[in-house]
Amino acid sequence: KWIAGKNYYVPLLGYRSLPKITIVTPVKNGAEWIRHTIESVLGQGYPHLEYIVVDGGSTDDTPKIIGEYRDRIDGIIREPDEGMYDAIAKGFDAATGDVFGYLNADDVLEPGGLQRVGEYFRDHRFAMVICHEDTVTMDGWRFPNRAQPEVDLYKLLDGHALFQDGVFFRRRAYERIGGMNRRMRRAGDWELFLRMRRMWRFRRAPGHVSSFRIRKGQISEDLAAYDAEREAYRRQYEAKLSLPTRLRWRAVRAFNVIRSAVERLLARRRFFWPIDYCGKPYPPGEAPPLIADRPVSPLTGRAPDRLLFSTRDTRFGDPRIHYVYYESSTGMAMAYPPLTQAQLTGLYERHYSHPPKAVIPPDPNRHSPFRNYRGGNIVERNLSRIPTPWWWFNTITYGDESAAEILRAVRGTFAPNDPSARFLDVGCFEGELLETLKSRTKWKLHGLEANANAVEVARSKGHHVWQATAEDAPLVVPEGVAFDVIYLGQTIEHLDDPLIALNRLKLLLAPGGAIVLSVPNLDSKQVEFFGPTWAHWHLPYHRTLLSRKALRRMARLAGMRVDRLRTRTHPYWTTMSVQLNRLGLGAVVPHTALFPNMMAMHGTRLCGWSRLLWDWRGRGDYIVAVLRNN
Repeated sequence: KWIAGKNYYVPLLGYRSLPKITIVTPVKNGAEWIRHTIESVLGQGYPHLEYIVVDGGSTDDTPKIIGEYRDRIDGIIREPDEGMYDAIAKGFDAATGDVFGYLNADDVLEPGGLQRVGEYFRDHRFAMVICHEDTVTMDGWRFPNRAQPEVDLYKLLDGHALFQDGVFFRRRAYERIGGMNRRMRRAGDWELFLRMRRMWRFRRAPGHVSSFRIRKGQISEDLAAYDAEREAYRRQYEAKLSLPTRLRWRAVRAFNVIRSAVERLLARRRFFWPIDYCGKPYPPGEAPPLIADRPVSPLTGRAPDRLLFSTRDTRFGDPRIHYVYYESSTGMAMAYPPLTQAQLTGLYERHYSHPPKAVIPPDPNRHSPFRNYRGGNIVERNLSRIPTPWWWFNTITYGDESAAEILRAVRGTFAPNDPSARFLDVGCFEGELLETLKSRTKWKLHGLEANANAVEVARSKGHHVWQATAEDAPLVVPEGVAFDVIYLGQTIEHLDDPLIALNRLKLLLAPGGAIVLSVPNLDSKQVEFFGPTWAHWHLPYHRTLLSRKALRRMARLAGMRVDRLRTRTHPYWTTMSVQLNRLGLGAVVPHTALFPNMMAMHGTRLCGWSRLLWDWRGRGDYIVAVLRNN
C-alpha cells in the first residue's frame, strides 16, 4: 500500500504481510522435553507458522506425545535418520516457509519471539540472516545467556558458537548455500553459519526469542567432540585461504581480543544480568508451567522482548520460581506466570499478615544466584563504605514516610486542616497510614483493601474500609461518593494491569482531585547496584514495575497527566537490598527483619549518597507522582 506525499509516494512498510516462518524440531527419545517445546511453538500465536517435527525413530513415549498435536502440527516425519542434522535437513526439504529456524527438542521459544522475528524480516527486506541472544533454562531457573558479540567470519573461524536457537534465515539463503551438511554430527550449526557468513552479514536483532535448556546427556555436553569436529572442518577451510586473507584474519583476531577486553572493563549493559552459575545446584523450586497465558504488557498489548532473571520469593520464602520480563519500548517490567486474584489474595493473607521476623540464609550446599553481585563503577560500588554528608544536616528516619510524602505532594491544593477533603487509601492494609493521617489532618479518611484479615484489623481501629481490589473500587464505593485525594502507596505494582485500575479509580475522583502514586522506580540507581537482588523486585507480589517513562505513558493512556514527580530513597529498604545482595536469591529477607548494625550502616550510607546524588535526578528508589485529569 502507498500513501501520497507532496510530490512523491512513500511505501507503508508496516502494512506488508508477515512472512511465513517454518520451525523444524528434530527429536529422538525426547519424551521428557518434547511437550514443552511443542507448546512453546504452538503457543506463539504467530499467524503464519509452519511447524514440522522430525522423529528419527523414538522408542519411548515421544510418538504418542507428538500424536496429541497432530491436528496442530503441519508436518510429522517419522523415519530413521543419519543424525540430528540429517533430520533437520529433511524438515527443511519439506518446508514451504519464507523464513527458516530450528529448535531442538529440549529447548523452547520465549513468549512473542516469532512475532518479533517475523516483524524484523518484514521490515528489513534485505536481511538474510538474523541472530539473537538467548536465555538459559536450568532446574526451572531461567536467566539470559552470556553476551553475544557482533559476529563476523573471523570470529566464526576462531570457533565462536552462535546461539543456534536464536538464528533465523531466509529460505533462499539456505538453498543458495546448498542446505545443511548432513554428514555433520555435532557442529553442523557452526558449519552452516560459517557458509552463510561468507555470503551475508549477520544482523543482530534485539531481545530474546528462545531459551536453551541445560541438562544431562545433551549433545552439546560433550564439548570435546564438538570442538574436534569443528576444528577438523576449520583446518580444511583455512587451507584454502590465500596468504593476504590469513594475515588479515590474524590482524582482525588481535583487534577483537583487545576490543573485547576494553568492553568488559568499561561497558555495562543496562538490565543485563547473565546466568550466574558456579557448579553447585540451584535452590529447589517449582518452575512456571508452559501455559497459553503469556506475559503481555498492559501498555502496548504486546509480549515483552527480554527476560531479565528468575527468582523465588525472597520476602517470605515461597519456593515457586517466577520470571521477570522487560518491555524495552515502554520501560516496564512484568512478572510471569500470571496469577489469579484468588491466588494473590491467598498469598497476601498467608504471608503479609504473619511475615517471618528474621533473615533466613541460603542453603550452603546450593548456589544462591547473584550473591554479592556488584554493579556500577568502582567508586559507586564502595559508596556504602564511605560516610555521606547528607546525614550531617538531616535526620535519619527508618519509619514509614508515606503521610509526609502525601502532604508534600498535595501541598497548595488540599490543606491538612480542611475538613471537607475526602481521602481514599487504596491498599490500606491494617490502617497504619489512616492512623497517622488521622493525627495530622482533619480529612475524611477512607480505606480500600482486598485482604479480609487486614480489613478486620483496620475496622477494629475505627476506620471506614471497603473490602475490594483497586479494580473493583467503583463497585463497592457508594454512588455519589468522590474523593479529592486517592492514594496508591506501594500498591499499583501489585496489579497485573495497573492501567485498568487507574481508569477505574479515576471514576472516583472529585473535580480537581488528584491520584497520588508511590511506586518502585525502575530507573533507580540501586537497580544498577544490586541487579536481581534489589529489594523492590519482590516477586510474585510485584506484578509490574514502572520507570518514569512507563508511568507517564500509563497516565496518558488513562487520559491523565503527571502533575508532579519526584523520586526518593528510604534507608530501611536500601538496607534490605544490601542484605539480600550479601546472601543472594536463595535467601529470605522479610520486611520486618532487624538488621545488624553494620548492615544498617551500609544501607544508611548508600541511602544518603542516593539522596545527595541521584534522587533529585529521578534515580531514587521509588517514585512519588501526582496525577490529574487532562
